[in-house]
Amino acid sequence: MFIAPVLDRTATVTTRCPVTREPITLSATPEGPRDVSPSEAVMSFLRPDDPWADDVIERFCHFILLFSSEDAGRQWVVQHPATFLLSLDEAYDLARGHLRRLGASTTPSGSKAPSG
Repeated sequence: MFIAPVLDRTATVTTRCPVTREPITLSATPEGPRDVSPSEAVMSFLRPDDPWADDVIERFCHFILLFSSEDAGRQWVVQHPATFLLSLDEAYDLARGHLRRLGASTTPSGSKAPSG
């Protein structure tokens, strides 16, 4: 989901909830998540307490998961105390803000997002 704004492309995401094993699908567009199924899907996120160092995949990506519902996500978060849940729109907004701070384009066609 976080790469779509940078590449100005839509990506189809298909995965399974790690708790319920229910399929989750969505279109990650430069404007945000679309066609989310199930519609109540949420994403886990890692609190940025420690630097991710050189191993971003091991120390960050392994904690960013999609869940079929907030209830399913809560079951996982309880076992991973450094994590929390976000709606998919909140996750996209968080990523867009981070990319903006890095100076990356977060709007379609490569134009810079307005500051403010």
